[in-house]
Amino acid sequence: MRILRQQGGGPGWDIALPAASVKSFPEFTGDAEASDTSDSFARAFDEGGAFSHDGAVIELSLYNRRSNWLTIHDIRVVNKRIVCPPEGLLFLEGNEGGGLVDLVYSLDAAAPVAHTRSASGEISTEPYFTNDVIEVEPTDQATVQMDMSGVRFAYEFDIAIDYSVGGESRSQLVRRRNGPFRVTTALCPSPGMRSRLSEGDVQRLKAQRYGLVRRRLSQVDSAGRYVYENVTTTEFVRSCPTW
Repeated sequence: MRILRQQGGGPGWDIALPAASVKSFPEFTGDAEASDTSDSFARAFDEGGAFSHDGAVIELSLYNRRSNWLTIHDIRVVNKRIVCPPEGLLFLEGNEGGGLVDLVYSLDAAAPVAHTRSASGEISTEPYFTNDVIEVEPTDQATVQMDMSGVRFAYEFDIAIDYSVGGESRSQLVRRRNGPFRVTTALCPSPGMRSRLSEGDVQRLKAQRYGLVRRRLSQVDSAGRYVYENVTTTEFVRSCPTW
């Protein structure tokens, strides 16, 4: 199993860093230019304790190196726990588009399970692995995208994959190189997400602060590069229509 990609919720490349890690990633503060953006994100998740912002899309490649078919019976969120949200830097790269995510999980649930989401955005009521499995041919691979959403708290968690091959049942734990996956809430939730919050949630989340918020604007400079701006959390929250 290999982690191909981790990003913010939906197709947005948004990331949040703990205060202790900010100086190690000047490409996210505007003090340096990234030579490879995808490498910077991977390094931040693996070495900087970074969180995906507003949920996460995690893409895994599932390899079958055996001569028999491999059957995946479940992909589970395990070792989930609520953690303090990061306070260092919120970097909002924005939406670059993306394909349909295969599996959807709600991290706010006591025991998150996989559901499917249709092209129209409807999420199935029946858990995916109740009646379905993922089959991988011998010496082949399958790619699975998972949308891990959570609107109430910041979380860290691992992923367990239950599978069988050659008549044997096995389970494999998947996590980042130096720790669990980490996801934090949106600083400005969508109307749909906002409706899922209690008044206590709203007051707690509105009080969250980052040392710096850096966001990409829609315009480009004379060299055709996107323009970014640094704002305070207070300025960002003040412009949020759902707060």
